[in-house]
Amino acid sequence: MPISSPIQRAHDFAFGINREPCFVIVTYDDGTVVKGYFGEDSLAASDSNRSDLYLERLYVDEKDQWKEVVPGRSALLSLKDVRSIEFLDQTAEGENDAK
Repeated sequence: MPISSPIQRAHDFAFGINREPCFVIVTYDDGTVVKGYFGEDSLAASDSNRSDLYLERLYVDEKDQWKEVVPGRSALLSLKDVRSIEFLDQTAEGENDAK
């Protein structure tokens, strides 16, 4: 049986007050993928008409390793056509490829 919650949207739960900083992979319906860092300077906003996400740092894939975009960039993303958002837990130093 599914767990019920007074929170109306999974988005609000996923980005709620207990969200630890983490790396995210945002995949859109058209196949576009955005990789970034959701940290203390990031924001997830939602209301009944729209949701958006501000990522404080963006990354690109280089040989299966995440590399910070140079020059450094942040992004404001509309979540209108998002298929999924993956949350990558912070791991012990050296265990994750993001730099």
